[in-house]
Amino acid sequence: MHMIHVFALVSILPLALCVIKDVVYIVDRSGSIQERHFDEAVEFIYNVTEFLTIDEQNLKVSVMTFSSDNRLDIAFDSYTNKTELLQKINNLKGTITNGNTQTGMAINYTQSTILTTGKGARSGAEVAVIVMTDGQSSGYPKPETEADNLRADGADVFSLGIGSALSASNAELKGIASDPDSYYLLYVSSFVYLCNLVPDLVPKLESNIAATLLSDCPEDPVVAEMDYTSTHQELSTAEATRHPEQQTTDAVTEMVQNTSLVLAPVDPNFGSSAVIWDQSIAAFITTTALLFLKNILN
Repeated sequence: MHMIHVFALVSILPLALCVIKDVVYIVDRSGSIQERHFDEAVEFIYNVTEFLTIDEQNLKVSVMTFSSDNRLDIAFDSYTNKTELLQKINNLKGTITNGNTQTGMAINYTQSTILTTGKGARSGAEVAVIVMTDGQSSGYPKPETEADNLRADGADVFSLGIGSALSASNAELKGIASDPDSYYLLYVSSFVYLCNLVPDLVPKLESNIAATLLSDCPEDPVVAEMDYTSTHQELSTAEATRHPEQQTTDAVTEMVQNTSLVLAPVDPNFGSSAVIWDQSIAAFITTTALLFLKNILN
């Protein structure tokens, strides 16, 4: 009968499922946004980050704000732990909003300046960029073109539209977002409703984390009236091809939940106890090892 140590199984799993990812928020602070609304955008970023695993082996977060100019407010290398990062995010409240909406310039700045090793970005890390804005961009370069350039470097780009000047069908938002739009394009009708997007965005940034809706989060009446039937069908089809790693992770999770680990009698070669290696555990370890190798190769 084959036996393995419990600690070997436990130690392999975290290594296999962790994903090194650099996340950048590009946040509009133009003059069309009231400062209290900007604070609500900051609160949204804070609430999302609270759920994420922040460290060198998992996710790191950077925040830049833009209007007529670009400003790197939080670099990847400007904090050493999650507590420090959350404090830096909270300190962004009270930011003065003014100027134009130079979204394309901000996305270009993100690629050329923020996503560099000089600003703490990690070589080989996955990249997710979230563009948050309340209106159409002004001037050049075009944000759609700059978002395409980010995607050419392997980044996933989310567009998050806020307010009545935009909509979920806005052409610019769709051009910024990666495909499918039903996954990468987010929308709320007002800043106060951003809290509704926390449970949606968190697992898209870290697939094994589930976020809960805040108890005091008001429902967005505009979004609540939208019919998402067709978009959900589009998502299921597109996700099957675009995110196979998520399907693998789900399968591994289900296997762990359905697998019973039975303590065997004492074996002189393995100490006081060991785990019986049945076929289901063998399949689990094989899948885990494949995921571990995939992370190394990527």
